[in-house]
Amino acid sequence: MNISNYQNMYNKIEIPAEMDKKIKESIAGRLESKRKISSRKFYRTGFAVAAAFAFIVCITNIDSVVAGAKNIIEYLKYTFVVDDKDGTTEEVNLVGEFMTISPDAPKEKCYMDSISYAKDELGIALLDTDEACLYEGGFEYTPYLTDDKDVYGLILSNKLYATGDLKDCTIHVKEDENGVDWMEYEAGDKYQTPISVEITVRTDKDMTGMYDNNEIGYVSENKKIDLSATGNTFDAEVYELENLGVKAVLYSVETDGPASWNVTSGSITCTTAVLVYQGVEYSYLGGVDRDTMKMFLDTLK
Repeated sequence: MNISNYQNMYNKIEIPAEMDKKIKESIAGRLESKRKISSRKFYRTGFAVAAAFAFIVCITNIDSVVAGAKNIIEYLKYTFVVDDKDGTTEEVNLVGEFMTISPDAPKEKCYMDSISYAKDELGIALLDTDEACLYEGGFEYTPYLTDDKDVYGLILSNKLYATGDLKDCTIHVKEDENGVDWMEYEAGDKYQTPISVEITVRTDKDMTGMYDNNEIGYVSENKKIDLSATGNTFDAEVYELENLGVKAVLYSVETDGPASWNVTSGSITCTTAVLVYQGVEYSYLGGVDRDTMKMFLDTLK
């Protein structure tokens, strides 16, 4: 979401004139204080403040003023640190939202046939591609429940999501709950493996402590993932999707992938892409090069 989106959202929020004045005065005061302390950009990870002032990206909580507006809309942030082409580093904030899903969303692990079906079950919009490899029960749905059995987050995943130019693909469906679906195939010119997808949705701001150190990932306060040369970890870059106008972080990993890929030759070089669109987090992984992953990302809609 760009700055104008935040500004438009702020303009639509109904708040008293006096509160509006206090918010803007407090923001201005904090910004002036920051300028006096340092001229460097200030990046805040973890939870963002309410949308009423989320479009100002270099402020901290506005104490007493925040209390009245903070519950309107809250956002999630985490930061990737990557290298820019000029040799400096860049901090890329991916901003998610607490989503409202259907009260009838499944509360037990189950399997779904497509993202289209999942959208109907969950009541939210999700990205998909016409290149998806669809088969019965291909998407694993895993909900995370509160003590009251409400869904506070979920993961929807498919390890065989897109097959590109792979040849002679045959899917072997798991024989029992302890097994996995896996695919036989011959590598193509661009795809050495399928591309997998993992979609993460978070629904309850009161369960934020549960997001740290579990499968839902990335959302712990002040989370920063260093993919730069300084971090001595991954070769990473930022790519803006042509159709969606959002940024994805792409980086390379050496892995034999999930068991579903049936990779028997040891580790291979794969590309991971992470992005957030309309509040939902998406992670893609495949035995493809960076350019092929970009081409795949541009099929999402």
